[in-house]
Amino acid sequence: GSKDPAAGGCILMWALVTAASLCGVFAQSFLFGIVFVRLSRADARASTVAFSSCAIVRAAHGALFLAFRVAEMRKRHHLLGVRARAYAFVDIGDGTECFPLPLEAPAPSGDLLLATPALIVHRLDDLSPLVPPHPSAKPAARAAAAA
Repeated sequence: GSKDPAAGGCILMWALVTAASLCGVFAQSFLFGIVFVRLSRADARASTVAFSSCAIVRAAHGALFLAFRVAEMRKRHHLLGVRARAYAFVDIGDGTECFPLPLEAPAPSGDLLLATPALIVHRLDDLSPLVPPHPSAKPAARAAAAA
């Protein structure tokens, strides 16, 4: 290569520019890491979502519904793109099995805006894992209906 006219052939200038560039890269990496850790900590954010301590079973339109409320406790910086899903963990003789609960409310997709408390509703019908099987129903028919 050729000599840089601004440096005048001084090796110390090249070392100084290289050290400054490396310090800048390390500083940006450090600051990016701090911001990333702050934004990706879900534990602190998850503690701001509160569930009602009691659930209710109510009769409406000739059917039974299980309902409970969920709300966000923060006053600012509300969660966006919240999706509600509910699961039932049923104790079976040799272990525990997990069943998804289809939701009637807030919407079948489960999208929520937690700026105000939201009501989560599940219909208790023959397909619900929370309803005991009818004595005349066969176990295989019930398992096929739930799937």
